Amino acid sequence: MRQCSAEGNVTGSLQVGGLIGSPYDGNIISEYFSAGNVTANYIAGGFTGASVVGFPGTTNSIIENCYSRSNVIATDGVAGGFIGSFTSLLVIKNAYSTGTVSSPEKFGGFIGTAGNVVTENCYWDTLSSQLSNLVGEWAGTPGNPEITAKSTAEMKTTAMVTDLNLGSTVWTLNPAVNDSYPSFTPFDLAVNNSGKIESQVVVYPNLFDSEILIDSEQSLKGFAIYNVSGKMIQTGSLEGNHAKLNTQAIKSGLYVLIIQTETGTISKKIIK
Repeated sequence: MRQCSAEGNVTGSLQVGGLIGSPYDGNIISEYFSAGNVTANYIAGGFTGASVVGFPGTTNSIIENCYSRSNVIATDGVAGGFIGSFTSLLVIKNAYSTGTVSSPEKFGGFIGTAGNVVTENCYWDTLSSQLSNLVGEWAGTPGNPEITAKSTAEMKTTAMVTDLNLGSTVWTLNPAVNDSYPSFTPFDLAVNNSGKIESQVVVYPNLFDSEILIDSEQSLKGFAIYNVSGKMIQTGSLEGNHAKLNTQAIKSGLYVLIIQTETGTISKKIIK
């Protein structure tokens, strides 16, 4: 499978991913990306939910030259920026993730829980994800995955493209595409739109008290506020280009505000 994408909100119970739930038995997934918001009860990943244990004779699946821009929430389990649970029968190489990740239990910038992982040349954005740990928890003896922490500025460079390519020409860098992160031009059109939505919606103040204001160049459709445990605190419909959210009943803490517009969704971290 090659050159596909998914952008939008994905919600489920177990092994939920922004593009794939669980690859199985010899799949080769190349030049894919996901963007949007992923919410699951137990296992959630920005790109794929989990690797799974197979029957005798089952072979490894391969995810290569892929990335996730998805924001991930597990309400009662584990969450990872790229994959929720990674224990066997999967190889991930030349990949990265950038989204926010939250869970009441175990969550990591790239992997939620990890066992016998096989990775090569993978990365996660520590600033955009706000996570310095690549794995939420090791299941057994800690491994030594080839997954490197990068700042946002480091991710958006030609040096990063060179690292991802490893001598190939799959990856490129175009400031007008994918919010200046490495991409597969001219294929990356959906995430380019996601970056455009981000720039057209303003949320303030970031440190809020009794209200949150939203200004948008696009028509607003709805919103939801989640706490760091993935629990929905407040939701509602919106209309027009401006909105005022009453947040007096919300307790102090860190939250994720998801905003739906006429052409897509974005998420913002906010603090009370």
